[in-house]
Amino acid sequence: MRGSLRAHLADGRLSPEKPLWRDAEEFLGFVDAAGMGSRIHRDRLRLTGFDLQRFGSAAFLNLAAAARLIIAAECSAFLNGVDASRSEQWGPYIRWARGLGPNNTIITFNYDLIPETLASLGSKLFVMEPSNLPTTDSAQVLKVHGSVNWVRNGAPLSAFPINDKCSYLDLELERVMATPGPTKASTVREHLNGVWAAAERAIREAGTVVFIGYRFPPSDAESRNRITLALIQNESPYLSIHTVLGPRPTEDSTRLTWLLTQAVRRGNRAEFVPTREIQRPDTSRGDRSFNIVPHPAWAEDFLDASAVGHMMEAWRFLPGGRGV
Repeated sequence: MRGSLRAHLADGRLSPEKPLWRDAEEFLGFVDAAGMGSRIHRDRLRLTGFDLQRFGSAAFLNLAAAARLIIAAECSAFLNGVDASRSEQWGPYIRWARGLGPNNTIITFNYDLIPETLASLGSKLFVMEPSNLPTTDSAQVLKVHGSVNWVRNGAPLSAFPINDKCSYLDLELERVMATPGPTKASTVREHLNGVWAAAERAIREAGTVVFIGYRFPPSDAESRNRITLALIQNESPYLSIHTVLGPRPTEDSTRLTWLLTQAVRRGNRAEFVPTREIQRPDTSRGDRSFNIVPHPAWAEDFLDASAVGHMMEAWRFLPGGRGV
């Protein structure tokens, strides 16, 4: 069974010319739809040569659950045995996290426990849980798609400790993870709406929004809608937006810039372009303006090179602006 999965499902191909799915996100959505009873998706899975029906009527539902468990395990395994405090690779993230405070909010779509790990290393990060969203003097971390250690088993949602390694492979635990597919919407609606409300409020009140590694994937249309609507409703006179999707221009980075531009313009904003005479936007007259600056860098490059305070001043990064 495991060999068949690797041979037929992992690469998502009927033949080299006809892929069934483009990436892991689409695969998760595919098996989730099959688990929810979609005949089309079940029939297409059978075309891979892996006939799940012989494993019983719940086979497709079990496959979807197994896929989510594998995602949870993959998101947890890389942290095993890691001493982040001594790791050079973790350095940029630790320095960045220690520079944050109560005026900063981190919205993450990942399920892993990196924020919790950073919080344990002396940074002012506080991971909000759906059942408890208090106001703190720390930088809030909002995990809008859930977490590998958030579970529900017929009781209120709870979180098990991040060092409880056994729980990551517990088949009996029902994890609150909004993975792609038909069940995502119900998971968000039933368990994550409070986290989403806090995230949307933070975007509406922000003077600076930074997208690091997030591209509005096609499988995440609802998130795209909620984030762009919050940007349209943003209350700041000047809105500074930064995007960080790697050192080379790609279709994803071009698309992200376009989507963000359309959203903020719908919020009755004009793009600020610095000149020799006017170096910074004038907000004293009630004008609403914005800048969107794509950065040709990896996440760790950006976090190490960009002071948090300067992110408010996107014009400094633009041609014609005063470079820093």
